[in-house]
Amino acid sequence: MNNLNLLQTCQNEQSADVIYGPIQPELLREEVLADLLEASARRNPQQVALIFGEHRISYGELDRQADQVASALIKAGVRPGHIVGLWLPRGIELLVMQAGIAKAGAAWLPLDQDTPVERLQICLDDASAVGLVSCNALSPLLAGSGLNVWTAEALLTQTDAALVRRSGVLPDHPAYVIYTSGSTGQPKGVVISHGALANYVQGVLERLSLDDGASMAMVSTVAADLGHTLLFGALASGRPLHLLSHEQAFDPDGFARYMAEHQVGVLKIVPGHLAALLQASHPADVLPQHALIVGGEACSPALVEQVRQLKPDCRVINHYGPSETTVGVLTHELKVDTIPCGSELVREEASTGLQKAEALLPLSRASEASPGSLPQGLYLSTKVPVGAPLPGASAYVLDDVLNPVGTQVAGELYIGGDSVALGYIGQPALTAERFVPDPFAENGARAYRSGDRMRRNHQGLLEFIGRADDQVKVRGYRVEPAEVARVLLNLPSVAQASVLALPVDEDESRLQLVSYCVAAAGASLTVDNLREQLAARLPDYMVPAQIMLLDSLPLTANGKLDKRALPKPGVVKQRYTAPVGEIEEKLAAVWADVLKLEQVGSTDNFFELGGDSILSLQIIARAKRQGIKLSPKQLFEKQTISQLA
Repeated sequence: MNNLNLLQTCQNEQSADVIYGPIQPELLREEVLADLLEASARRNPQQVALIFGEHRISYGELDRQADQVASALIKAGVRPGHIVGLWLPRGIELLVMQAGIAKAGAAWLPLDQDTPVERLQICLDDASAVGLVSCNALSPLLAGSGLNVWTAEALLTQTDAALVRRSGVLPDHPAYVIYTSGSTGQPKGVVISHGALANYVQGVLERLSLDDGASMAMVSTVAADLGHTLLFGALASGRPLHLLSHEQAFDPDGFARYMAEHQVGVLKIVPGHLAALLQASHPADVLPQHALIVGGEACSPALVEQVRQLKPDCRVINHYGPSETTVGVLTHELKVDTIPCGSELVREEASTGLQKAEALLPLSRASEASPGSLPQGLYLSTKVPVGAPLPGASAYVLDDVLNPVGTQVAGELYIGGDSVALGYIGQPALTAERFVPDPFAENGARAYRSGDRMRRNHQGLLEFIGRADDQVKVRGYRVEPAEVARVLLNLPSVAQASVLALPVDEDESRLQLVSYCVAAAGASLTVDNLREQLAARLPDYMVPAQIMLLDSLPLTANGKLDKRALPKPGVVKQRYTAPVGEIEEKLAAVWADVLKLEQVGSTDNFFELGGDSILSLQIIARAKRQGIKLSPKQLFEKQTISQLA
């Protein structure tokens, strides 16, 4: 009967159980990113393409330098299908190298400047990269690695007049590789094709439908695909892209000043990061002039409402999608004249994520429950919909035997269409498990099995419920706690380890990693030493916010880990040392307020108390109101009250 149901659904080409994005013209699927960049350069070569601090470059010059890089790489033997690592400081040069690799027809593997060398080597080896583009400042760190390293300085100084501008790249060739956390303890590389990237960029630009003069700002790392929306959206549409430095992106008042001074039109950002930046003295200036895109983690209706109150004319767009479907495949714009949720509230059951509006922040919009459904009062959904597919994509919510589920019924999200990735590098079994034959498409098309639990509401929009496995989002990054635990267990000083993702301040939309460790026999284990060893092996967002040392891990009667018996974060603390002097007292009060603690001592460590880069923004903003000026760098280097004071 299940198979019969599926057959009947498939025979209905536009089934109500399947959400299709608009059909794209066939031409779009034959283009690659380099085509879009060159078209922008031809249209307006003098237009500013990239802005980084005091530096800027035009589209004509960007295209010329990218040609130079591509020619040098092609002459060095780089070909379509090859993978080239990209490890450079943030700046215009980084994006020139990226464009050059694309023009050479190869795939870039972006690595953040702060990536530990050990993890960098793991990713490059796993991807069988033919080489790495770096710079003179970083290349000495790779001495003895055996890698083929090209420096940006050398690539840009080659003046061969016979430039080989482009290779024979096809839409199905790999365009980039993004590494995400893996449950096996090894990161896994997602491979996206040139055609899928070009299709995504044009689809998202069509969905955004922006004014011609709207500029864009990128705050996220190039090592994750969150920023691809605006990075390639700007380059493909010929707009100026503001590339903000790490210091600017994590300074609430500095960020607000920059956005206001440059009248930035479009911003994409993780909701938690945005909420922290809104601690600025002039929070409305944090927001863009035209459109705010949020993605990377769940967005709360309360944050949407705050944005509306601060800048009513700013469009708010929720953008969802795993890396395996090219950045993001679903969007939902929260219209100004609608409730910031996607449910027909008066017909919902209370168990589907509704709360009385009075239980949340003061709201200007909500829905009155009708008699006979819910108790009288104003209601708001606690879920902001992730929406409907972009052009060329499709989304299905299916049960365990691949049947579409009904409205308001939970199922697993499958994503089909032109944006589906090629697969995982060197992992054919995992690729076959996650990329399955599309039950609603022909010609051997595949769908990605996301592992995300979704439901379709009465308005036909998809709402995210949670993960079907242990994968979580931390600061906008996908993280498998099991990978962090395996890294801990590989340390000789650790006998047992467990890593959990726990809510920050009981806010389920914001998670932090907490690790519980038991020392090996005879080993001396300290939090500082563990944190140092993890920082050398993992990116910073995977280093647990709190590390708790235990004599043993609690077990159930069946011998399994008893998660409920683990101590709550913050319970295990150093002996209290009272702050000394006015500065320490003010800082201690600010820390206690932000970290939701009764008191903070002079020698307490910010990260051991549960601090992270997002919470540091609140610390900086509130300290400034007390007359204390701090930078994120200072807070990360001086991690106790006494050191900071």
